[in-house]
Order: sequence, then C-alpha cells, then structure tokens
Amino acid sequence: FVRLAYRDEVDGSPQYCLTYLPGGYDPAKKWPLVVKLHGYNPANPEYVRWWGVDSRHHALADTEYNGHQGVIYMEPRGRGNTSYIGIGDLDVVRVIQLAKERFNVDEDRVYLIGDSMGGWGTWNVATRHPDLFAAIAPIFGGVDYHSQLSEEALAKLTPLDRYIQEKGSSWSMAESLLNMPIFVHHGDVDKSVN
Repeated sequence: FVRLAYRDEVDGSPQYCLTYLPGGYDPAKKWPLVVKLHGYNPANPEYVRWWGVDSRHHALADTEYNGHQGVIYMEPRGRGNTSYIGIGDLDVVRVIQLAKERFNVDEDRVYLIGDSMGGWGTWNVATRHPDLFAAIAPIFGGVDYHSQLSEEALAKLTPLDRYIQEKGSSWSMAESLLNMPIFVHHGDVDKSVN
C-alpha cells in the first residue's frame, strides 16, 4: 500500500489516490498499471486510518493476476460524483502522471477499468486521452441518447438538441478509440444502467 496525494493546481484542494504495489515490487522492472474508477456515491475513505495494518488493504485490490503477473493498482477519487468529466477527468490523468513519476510504470501497459459511473468514466476518460491506455474495460457504464430515445423522438431533435445530447454521450468521441482494445461488460437485464 502506498498513499499518493497531491495538491490540485485548479482549486488548491488536497486529492488522494489508493495505490497498491505488487508483492516483490522491483523499481528496476517496468510494471503494468491498472486504474480502476469507482461508481456513484463511493464510500469516502478514511485517510487517517489508511496506515492501520488491518484497514489499509482494499478487498478488491488484487495486484497479482493470471500467472502471478503483478500490477500496480490505483483507485483515484475523481472528485466524487463527477462522472469523470472536467475536473474529475483531470484527476485521473494527474494520478497516472504521479504513478509514472513515482513508480516504474510500463507506459505501453496502462489499463483503465471502472464500473457503473466508473464505467461511464472509463468511456469519458479514454475517449479524451486514448494515447494513455493500452486497453479499457467499462463495466455496466456509459450512456448514449440513441439507446434512450425512441426513433420518433430522435427524428424530432433540433440541431441544438442533438448537439447537447452528443455532448453528454459516452461515445461522442468514440472515433478516438478505433484502435483501442475494449472489453465491454454489460447485460441487457441490468437494473442500474440501461
């Protein structure tokens, strides 16, 4: 466990990121980085208690994957419920930069995943910064007005309405992901995210 923190250049607020290194982390070796984006209304971590041996390990932070392939695992806060747009997007990019400064990150193996709002954020951040990621995995997240409006409602959209809808779409900049490996995990019976 490593505590990453920085003072934000935009508003001067302190920002934190949960970070876990694999067992046997060797700074001479390049390591893949997995960045996991949280869902809506995440639990606010108690930063003071992060240092307790019994409370600093995250149940979902698995740094040992298939074949004991170790990874650096990070969970940025993304300013809470921002859907990783604007300042939330900047926070994700900032913690990746911090990881690259502090650890020996293999820049060709940076992966972005997230569930629910974090799945939406995976689309949002990846479409805006595709050069940062080797692959992405949005999990039951993301939205597009084409899936929410009827054909009749779509036909009635004015150019301004369509522009506003496009701006809120997770796939509004999807062309930037044409060469990105993507694993989409979503089911048609999902009750939380259509």
